[in-house]
Amino acid sequence: MVEVVYDIVTKKVRGWCGDEEEFGNFNLATNEEVVILPIDIPNLETDIYFVDLKSKELMGNPEYIAPKPLRDLFVEVDQIKLDIQAIQAKTGIGG
Repeated sequence: MVEVVYDIVTKKVRGWCGDEEEFGNFNLATNEEVVILPIDIPNLETDIYFVDLKSKELMGNPEYIAPKPLRDLFVEVDQIKLDIQAIQAKTGIGG
């Protein structure tokens, strides 16, 4: 079970709680409602959820683009250095 706070106009979810002992603790704005959905805690990778009251589910933001993992620039620089050394060894230039 998941307690969901959502905007009644946009259906955008402001928050949710998966701990049934904590249900009922949300402070609601005037344009918000609470619904309890018979679902597991969401595992959608998104920045915005929408509530679908008809199907009793949370939906992810269809426009969400997952962030790219952070690059390890030290590893990339080390690889570039190795590539340069290999080119220098083949061509005899530099070094």
